Amino acid sequence: MGHRGGKVMINHLQEHFLIEKLEPKARAFCRRCLLCCHVKGGKIIPRPWGETYRSNERNEALHMDYLFIGDYNGESNYLLVMKDEFSHYCELLECSSANAATAAMAILDWNSRYGMPQLLISDTATHFKNQLL
Repeated sequence: MGHRGGKVMINHLQEHFLIEKLEPKARAFCRRCLLCCHVKGGKIIPRPWGETYRSNERNEALHMDYLFIGDYNGESNYLLVMKDEFSHYCELLECSSANAATAAMAILDWNSRYGMPQLLISDTATHFKNQLL
């Protein structure tokens, strides 16, 4: 996922959403954005590369990750991002915490609409390693 810079991102969000204190939240988001830090000449922190998987049909592989958005509306601090590998179709689910139960319910909800993906792809963080999944 990416964005085109703070001002463009703020303008786009203001067109579609009413978010209190949007500008300071957007600036804080950009300060933590790894791509922004890299482009602006910040310290580069090497990240290990994982295996690359390419699907050949819709719903073959589902990418999942949590994105911390800060104190959004008093209770939702995270977005669960779910993206189909082949079509790049993406769904966002706001949630109060990044945990396995929320991820499991989101997978079941995805399954009820599109069928179960053959492969789930994540960064293997603890919220995706729980026995519940």
